[in-house]
Amino acid sequence: MIPAENDFRTGFSTIAWNRLCEVGERVSLDPGELVLRRGDPPTALFVVESGEMEVVDPRTSPPTVLGHYGQGAVLGEMSYIDGASVSADVRATVATTVVRISGIALADALADQPELDAAFHGAVARFLTRRIRHLTSSAVTGAFGGQPRREQSQTPEGDEETGETGGFDRNTRKMLARGLLDSDGESSQVVAGLMALGI
Repeated sequence: MIPAENDFRTGFSTIAWNRLCEVGERVSLDPGELVLRRGDPPTALFVVESGEMEVVDPRTSPPTVLGHYGQGAVLGEMSYIDGASVSADVRATVATTVVRISGIALADALADQPELDAAFHGAVARFLTRRIRHLTSSAVTGAFGGQPRREQSQTPEGDEETGETGGFDRNTRKMLARGLLDSDGESSQVVAGLMALGI
C-alpha cells in the first residue's frame, strides 16, 4: 500500500482541491471494476477518495499485482502528462470511490486557472517523486520477489568469441545476474513495477 504521506491531495490548498474536484466527478466502483486498461489511450486520471485500487500487469499468468493504492493516491497521471497509452490495468479491490477527472476537462481548467495549474503540476511532481522513492526502496529490499534470479546456464563452456552463454549475450547475462530479467529474458517484477509508474 502506498504510504499515507504520499497523499496527492496534500499538494493543494482547500480552494484549489475543491476547484479540481469541480472539474471531475465522483465515481463508485465495485470490487474488480476496472478504471484503466493496459493499452488504452489516456482519457482521464483518478484520485482515490476511499477504498483501494491495485495496479496489475495482465501479460503474465496469473496477472502480476504491481502495487496497491489507497486514499489520496492518483492513478493515470503519467499517461495524462506524456500522452502514452496506459501501461497496466487498474482496478478496485474493494468498494471504492474515486474522483474521475477527464483529461480534456482538466486541460481546459488548468489553462484557465494558472494557480490551479501550478498546484496540479507541483502535486504531480511531488507525488511521483515519493512513488519512485517507495518503489526503489521496495525493489532494494526485495518486495518485488525476493533475491535476484541468476542465470541458469545451459552451455557450461559458452562461446569465447561472442561471450554468449546459455543462449544469452554478455549484457543480458549481466542483467540476469542483477535481477533485472528473469530466466526467460523477460523483465523481472522489479523492473515491471518501476515501468508501471507510467500508468
